[in-house]
Amino acid sequence: MIRWIQKAVEPVSYEEHRQVLEERDSLKDQLSQANRKIGGLENYRAFDVQELQKYLNNQLVHSW
Repeated sequence: MIRWIQKAVEPVSYEEHRQVLEERDSLKDQLSQANRKIGGLENYRAFDVQELQKYLNNQLVHSW
């Protein structure tokens, strides 16, 4: 059985291996950038909510 597996699996060249590693690294970079962007948007949203709460509290205080 092991001989059959060895025959069925073609050897991977150094160039193919290098290309796979480059693609993996590129995808990791893209994921990292996307996570930073998501974090920034979440921070912006939290700040926006805080500002809205301040505004509504101010409106409530002045309406009495």
